[in-house]
Amino acid sequence: MKRNILDAHMHLPYDCKSFADKRSTLLKEMQTNQITKGIVISDSSLESTIGSLQECVELFAHDEHIAIVGGISPFFTYEKQLRLLEKYLQEKRVVGIKLFCGHEQFYLYDERLLPVYDLARTYQVPILYHSEGHTSPYACLASTQMAVKQHPDITFVCCHCHYPDVADCFAAYEDTTNMIFDMSSLADQWIYLPSMKKEIEKFLYKHPNRIMFGSDYAGCNQLDHLQFALSLAMDEQTKNKLLYETACKVYKI
Repeated sequence: MKRNILDAHMHLPYDCKSFADKRSTLLKEMQTNQITKGIVISDSSLESTIGSLQECVELFAHDEHIAIVGGISPFFTYEKQLRLLEKYLQEKRVVGIKLFCGHEQFYLYDERLLPVYDLARTYQVPILYHSEGHTSPYACLASTQMAVKQHPDITFVCCHCHYPDVADCFAAYEDTTNMIFDMSSLADQWIYLPSMKKEIEKFLYKHPNRIMFGSDYAGCNQLDHLQFALSLAMDEQTKNKLLYETACKVYKI
């Protein structure tokens, strides 16, 4: 029996000549790996190899099995992008908002982001954010925790689980029910993979509704991440939640 799988963290590939080629390459990769649905995350920049908000929305406008999360930044025509993001949220063409703290030099608790949080609250969509261990002050656990506590009525998606500090990440958010995790890019962390695997299995056992499969394609290998997810010790019900059901619920798709 074919299993439903949703990759909750994908980007357009970098090395294609056109956006049409990027789209077809991504869809072919999904088909090869038997991925049923996917979340494509746009960049926050207006000129990007992985596509701006508008480019990604328009590129996948007719692909019902692809949903878009819109990236936004206080550094790139912020007011204009806020208006465009709200338009797409009203039209239900965007299912979440991504903040690239760490890749960009702002904290999640920056007051400039309050309009973004207002949009997430109004349209009931999650805020995704880039996370790291201690390599960036903007994306480390201590700084991101502050913002999550300030907005308990918004669902947050912690991308990458603050790798390699997965144990600390899960411990910090153990009782934070508005926090969901996507395990994107973890399979690339070969040195830490065995210990991270144990932590994910322990957290899934206690909280089977709070982790989603994601690969970070095309920056990371989709098949490697799928095989890693399938290797986790879990029952069949938890596996279905990890691979498909939790993401469908979080993104309302």
